Amino acid sequence: MEIDRYIRHSEFVTKYEQERLHRASVLIAGCGIGSITAVNLARIGVGTIGRLILADPEKIEIWDLNRQEYSEEDLGQNKAERLARRIRQINREVNIEVISEGVTQGNIPDLVKSAKVVVDAVDISVPHISFRLHEEAEKQSRPLTTGLDVGGGVIAYVFD
Repeated sequence: MEIDRYIRHSEFVTKYEQERLHRASVLIAGCGIGSITAVNLARIGVGTIGRLILADPEKIEIWDLNRQEYSEEDLGQNKAERLARRIRQINREVNIEVISEGVTQGNIPDLVKSAKVVVDAVDISVPHISFRLHEEAEKQSRPLTTGLDVGGGVIAYVFD
């Protein structure tokens, strides 16, 4: 592990806390607005011992480029797959699992079980998935963060 990569964090987090970040497994449900969260988690070493689980069925569209971690060369590609590629460019030590079919009613229990923290960044157009994700996180006692892209910015909530 490249210790020097995280040396600047030592002013803010203890060695124990940094180790916890490395061991964390985080589900990013929705890799549109969730792409920003995933990239920032990778930068601080989340998932280098644990993993980042990236789940999104959507393809990258031109209107995504102004607010998500993608470029024009990514157009038409699956968001979760391209986000995994971007994260590997930033921090090759992060373990990544790609769920290109996204979060579904059928896979929610297993996805939540495989993570220690859940990030709900699912499109507002599929609220039934978001509601089910929240229910399952509560049932399995997983902390959940949710955010909505509302055009002028992001609204975020944390539920523990």
